[in-house]
Amino acid sequence: MARLLLVLSLLCGCVSEEPDPIPPPALDLPRMGLALEPWVEVLYEAPVELAVTLPGFEVVVAAESGLQRMTPLLEGPEDIEASLESVTGIAQLDDGLLLVSDASGLHTLGPDGQGASPLSELLVAEDVRGLLTTPGPEMADLWIVGSTDLHRWRDGYLYAVRPGAESMPDARLAWGPALDGSPALWAATDDSLLALLDVGGGLEARVEDGELVPTGLAVDGYGTVWAPTDGDLWSRTIDGQRQTVTLPVVVHDVASGAGSTDLWLATDEGLWHYAPETFRPVSGVTVERMLGVDGAGRVLVDTGDQLLRVASSRTVLFVGLADGDTLDEAIDVCVVASWAEGLEGLTVLSDGEAVEPTSTDPLCFGLDPELLADGSHDLVATAQYTDTEVEASLFFSVGEFVPPTWTDDIEPLFQAECGLCHRAEQGSVTVGGGRPLDTLVAWQADIDLILEVLEDGRMPLNNPSLSGDDIRTIEDWRAGGFLE
Repeated sequence: MARLLLVLSLLCGCVSEEPDPIPPPALDLPRMGLALEPWVEVLYEAPVELAVTLPGFEVVVAAESGLQRMTPLLEGPEDIEASLESVTGIAQLDDGLLLVSDASGLHTLGPDGQGASPLSELLVAEDVRGLLTTPGPEMADLWIVGSTDLHRWRDGYLYAVRPGAESMPDARLAWGPALDGSPALWAATDDSLLALLDVGGGLEARVEDGELVPTGLAVDGYGTVWAPTDGDLWSRTIDGQRQTVTLPVVVHDVASGAGSTDLWLATDEGLWHYAPETFRPVSGVTVERMLGVDGAGRVLVDTGDQLLRVASSRTVLFVGLADGDTLDEAIDVCVVASWAEGLEGLTVLSDGEAVEPTSTDPLCFGLDPELLADGSHDLVATAQYTDTEVEASLFFSVGEFVPPTWTDDIEPLFQAECGLCHRAEQGSVTVGGGRPLDTLVAWQADIDLILEVLEDGRMPLNNPSLSGDDIRTIEDWRAGGFLE
């Protein structure tokens, strides 16, 4: 942020409303399940001002006693030296520094200690309420939620984002899938929901629904946008289908995140959970506010006097490498079970072969692109518990790797091998009786199950199994990020 130039307003005059959508097929009433017995960790035994999830499953907590960092590789919380008052926002910048907003302005925190951010001089009249960076390793943009405006910092410029000359105070933000090929930042205000798109070097605000009164906003790993409105729950799937469901509780807020199939709901009767097709109350968890969801689908819950991390199930975490990453230098990767109680063992396979650990507590190993062939690779970690096994997988690529796409590779394969039973005719109905799988969204949602039944030969039904090359194409498509 060496250059500092204030631009008073960003031309967001390109405000467009989407054409009235074709109504989706009639939807059944929401399916209710039995209460979820969650996996709950107490992260902080006192009231908190704020807590955020960062890459690598890191959690940063701000409380009256100070700032603390927690990671899967630390035995306990680590203090971060800082002098702050009433923290309102925390974000990680592309150089690894933390940017923190509090009652006195914006501050950077790093190895050299605490410093005043030059952005504070440009936001003197603004009460900063939150911070958000662009997802991904470059984190090109910084979005600043203020009490009077939404601001974007890019390439040394600070813009006030005012769609149609209207300010966006206290906006709620969530990154979603691309719309018309442009990355979309979803924004909820008190009386509307819109997507902010980079189009032709400018920012276009596309009003999704001006009739909504959203009290929260989240986008899950399937690309579905969720927003509570008047106590009901509104959603928009990646292929544009909208629906509003009424639950037996009043929904106040929602939380999810990229890579997560979990949606968490703060309601008038406590915490609820949604996984595809089923809503369930969560046993024994009160919620004052939800503060974020990590890549494993675990939600941070502020109860008012404690900070909890709540999970719908146990899982295995990869630290040091993320799903879909390109490996261009030698690194160390560590694997940690999310729940230690009852854990008997942990194993990791790389492309089907056992890895050679460099340490066992935690279990870490090296990956060197010089020793791996160009293309996609996979890691599979298995945690052995006294009562079950829990498996997690990660795909990454090395060298020159051109991922397959849905249009050119996966959809033709689907039509040839699966379409007879799994091609939808009307909404969720198929001619052949199988589950509809004729969209990119459906494949992305069920990719683990699809690969499982293809690899063990259960599908295609009554037909020869897919070749190893075809299965590898699907794996490469996943490793490349489900390109359209």
